[in-house]
Amino acid sequence: MRVLHRPLTVAALAVILVWLWMALTVHYNYQGNWTALFCIGDRMPAPPQLQEPLHRFPNSFGYDGQFYHDIAHDPLLNHGSEKYIDAPQLRQRRILVPVLAWLLALGRQQWIDTAYFAVMLGFLGLGVYWLARYALDVGRSAWWGLLYIAAPSTIVSIDRMTTDLAFVTLFLGFAYYLRSGPDALRKLWIIAALACLTRETGLCIAAGYAFYLLWQKQYIKHLVFLTSALPFVLWAAWVSRHTPRGGQSSFPFHFPFSAIIEAIAHPQSYRESPALQTFFTMLDVAALAAFLAALLLVCRIAWRDRALGSITIPFVALVLVVSSFSGMVDFAEVYSYGRVFGMLPLAVALDAIARRSRLPLSLFAIVTLRTMLLLVSPALGIVRGILR
Repeated sequence: MRVLHRPLTVAALAVILVWLWMALTVHYNYQGNWTALFCIGDRMPAPPQLQEPLHRFPNSFGYDGQFYHDIAHDPLLNHGSEKYIDAPQLRQRRILVPVLAWLLALGRQQWIDTAYFAVMLGFLGLGVYWLARYALDVGRSAWWGLLYIAAPSTIVSIDRMTTDLAFVTLFLGFAYYLRSGPDALRKLWIIAALACLTRETGLCIAAGYAFYLLWQKQYIKHLVFLTSALPFVLWAAWVSRHTPRGGQSSFPFHFPFSAIIEAIAHPQSYRESPALQTFFTMLDVAALAAFLAALLLVCRIAWRDRALGSITIPFVALVLVVSSFSGMVDFAEVYSYGRVFGMLPLAVALDAIARRSRLPLSLFAIVTLRTMLLLVSPALGIVRGILR
């Protein structure tokens, strides 16, 4: 049946599967409290206007999703939520997902969490849809779109409700419409503007493609596309005026690639048996090696496809920059660099699908395998709950 091979069908199945995972893990691991997906730590105070029963992880500072949860309940900071956010200016600039949840819920506090999950699933479905369409365009099956579920940024974001899933989805959409060339400038402009409002690293997309248009001597389109960063600039200016800088850490410069070298020399420790410690350390080193090899492949891909390279090389450069500062990105933990730079393994996967190459897909799989271990504990909880 042809309907089974349509991108919309693949995207719908992906959304159903991920929603089912979320429902099962909330039911069996968190006693039905959906706020557990935001990974809220009990060491972080919650805004007093939140009238919902929060699942708080004991003896924990939580994870980034808890702050976007707070912003979704108070996107314009009318209730002083910035006092309860670790880095208020940084988090508030990443407004797209929280404000979409607030708008979808019509501002009703009791609906906002559900709307947030719907927004995340919507971006997931959109990412799978674009990847399925890309696969069809290069002569592959639309079912390759399900590969998007295995992307490191997808896994971490679904487990901890971070905004990286939305950002990588927008990156994928931009890469897809690049195949239409500058004729798709309106779609590219919209996606770039939304990417900037999702994470400030969206400026890499806006600046990179603007430079490509300039290099192609398309001066009018270059100037038009540059304005895609304007919504972010205006929003960042508003945030700067209404939000304190407090809580933002300084990251000392050491030497080039110091963070990567440190991650290799001093791998993450685990509270496990020596055998499991060795196993996890080997996986961590393998994942980091695969990620670094993917950076080299991205450079090779950029040489073949200059348009795609215009939005991938800036992220490669960003990896090299942040790896010279201590604490900016944790290269010992795949949940950190695999999430923040999730667009790079995905770019390698796109090349693997188009060229039917095993090496790029193998690198993607190694990074993904280490990330998927994040799901082992909740998966065991689901199995125990079902068998009980």
